[in-house]
Amino acid sequence: MDENLVNRGGTWYLRKRWEGRQRIISLRTPKKSIAKTKARRFLSILDELKSWETAVADLKGKKILRQGEDPTIESIETLYREFMAQSINPVKEETINHNIQCLKRMMAECGAKTVATINCEKFRFTTENRGNLSAQIRAAGSVFKVAALNFYKKKGFALENPFGRMERHSEKPQPYIPLSTAVRSAIWKECRDLEPESAMIVLLALGCGLRRNEIDKARKSWLCENDGMTVLTVQKESDFEPKSRISRNIPVSQDLAEEILRIRKSLKPKSNDSYLIPTKEPTKAQLRLNCRFRKVSKWLTDKGIPETKSLHALRKEFGSLVATKHSIFTASTYLGHSSVVITQESYGSLVGNPTVDMEKLIHGDKEEEFDKALVVVAKNAGISVQKLKDALQAL
Repeated sequence: MDENLVNRGGTWYLRKRWEGRQRIISLRTPKKSIAKTKARRFLSILDELKSWETAVADLKGKKILRQGEDPTIESIETLYREFMAQSINPVKEETINHNIQCLKRMMAECGAKTVATINCEKFRFTTENRGNLSAQIRAAGSVFKVAALNFYKKKGFALENPFGRMERHSEKPQPYIPLSTAVRSAIWKECRDLEPESAMIVLLALGCGLRRNEIDKARKSWLCENDGMTVLTVQKESDFEPKSRISRNIPVSQDLAEEILRIRKSLKPKSNDSYLIPTKEPTKAQLRLNCRFRKVSKWLTDKGIPETKSLHALRKEFGSLVATKHSIFTASTYLGHSSVVITQESYGSLVGNPTVDMEKLIHGDKEEEFDKALVVVAKNAGISVQKLKDALQAL
């Protein structure tokens, strides 16, 4: 290798024939011993990665990804983004960024510089941080799911999920305890006294079960007629994609739909503003209505709703009402849950088990059949079913 080292003006250079032409690169040192070490590393990277630019980047001090090395956070982020770029079902960019940020926080929490040095025993769970810390660990663990680990292995990095063996501190969702009728009614009635944007937020959360980001990105076009009824359609937009990529139709009463549109009109939206809740000032924040959400949360806290996720409690209240009045499956559909199991965990305790009368199921319910016949007769006679029942009882 010595014959490839050249000293010019007190600085050592490496001479190498690459891709059919002679190249020369500065090793940035006047000492031959250091130059030899740098040259060996440069040639090793060049042979391994077959990239002159990558070898030069390493020589200039930029951290590069080499097979077999224990990845730093920068290296694992590069791998993770490559994995997501080739994935059949990649997650949203904001989710990728969130997962990476959580991994960075977890590594800082335990003082880890590389993936192999992540020590989960250093995480300290308390009553106050348990939920938040568990959520961050789940997000960080997404970087090491099985499909991702298989991808990393093909790239020459045999890694394990550093969070895979740790004790799981996440708990199943607690059964939801509905608000009292008085509190719920007060919120529904008194929200009209709030500023228009805040009133609309409450109506969309409690009346339609929308999530915070769905309220933020809801369009006027989402309110439409479908099979003779008014529905609010949560669907993909240029700046929004439904959670779990599930679009859904939520039935809305005519009165509520008219009130929502009336409030929007009072806000005097610009002609090119398609949002259901327009905003006058542009913002770079992820959620346009962040300030409004904080005001509504404070108002709800004053109404007696716990401070933690007070706005989300209105969506939970919507789910509990639909589940108890209709069914768990209907609630799951309207809430946009990825699985009915999620809905069952929150609202299953609110739904009583029906009494099953097998005699009626097997032989048919004669009373039900009679009621159906009454409907047909009343319709043909041009009178109401109740008037027909009253006439029959009078006989």
